[in-house]
Amino acid sequence: MKKMITALILGAILIILTVICAHILYNSAPTFAPEAGKKLPIIMYHNISEKKRLWGDYNVSPEVVENDIKYLLEEGYTTVSCAEVAAYCKGEEDLPEKPIMLTVDDGFESFYAYMYPLLKKYGCKAVISPMGICTDAFSSQEDHNLDYSYLTWEELKEMSDSGLVEIGNHTYDLHSDDKGRVGCGRKYGESDESYRELLTGDIGRMQEEIKMYIGKDCRIFTYPYGKISEGSKEVLSEMGFEVALTCGERVNILNQNSDGIITLGRFNRPSGKSSYAFFNKMK
Repeated sequence: MKKMITALILGAILIILTVICAHILYNSAPTFAPEAGKKLPIIMYHNISEKKRLWGDYNVSPEVVENDIKYLLEEGYTTVSCAEVAAYCKGEEDLPEKPIMLTVDDGFESFYAYMYPLLKKYGCKAVISPMGICTDAFSSQEDHNLDYSYLTWEELKEMSDSGLVEIGNHTYDLHSDDKGRVGCGRKYGESDESYRELLTGDIGRMQEEIKMYIGKDCRIFTYPYGKISEGSKEVLSEMGFEVALTCGERVNILNQNSDGIITLGRFNRPSGKSSYAFFNKMK
């Protein structure tokens, strides 16, 4: 009988201690801990044109962009920024139930003419990643032919200040596929030192110009052609980038491993597909 009473007392003490420990752990936990497996599809646009002859794999109409945005909102998606994604992966804040990211590469002025007004109309966010050499060139002239013109620093500053548009670094002058190099990829036989010098020099120049003209530190890098080489991720991390965008078509699965957002996949948006057909493959 005494053994039974002792066992009951010990059991009660164990239960009490368990409850106390659970209470301590619960109250000492961070206010937000992201669950593993948050899905994030990212869309990649390039140029936007009203001219049908220009539509193709990398050129869509303004109607396509607006239909895409309307479809996403109707399906319950919320556009998010790279800053929000980085904060989520650090466990600092939550993301919407169905997050999605809109990105636009190269920095064509058609973004300012067509997509920026749609972002304001529907209250959506996007990332624009211009090439420095093109931005410099068109910032010093009055050529605004939307068939080929690029954004100016003044336009980029206006959009950045709106809070709807983040500016990414798409290199200063590495968006080419000639002379043995594709984008910011590594040349065959190129030494670690030479490759590091190339990246820090070109990408660093673009970083300085973004800081000078936009007034903000850039934490987003967009790989030209999606080309990643051995050593590139390490250099980008050392330069302070938190998010990097590739061209690999996949739905990203976010968690607390922030290293994964240095190689985020995206779906290129071509012309000729309805919003339903294009986005349905991401579900």
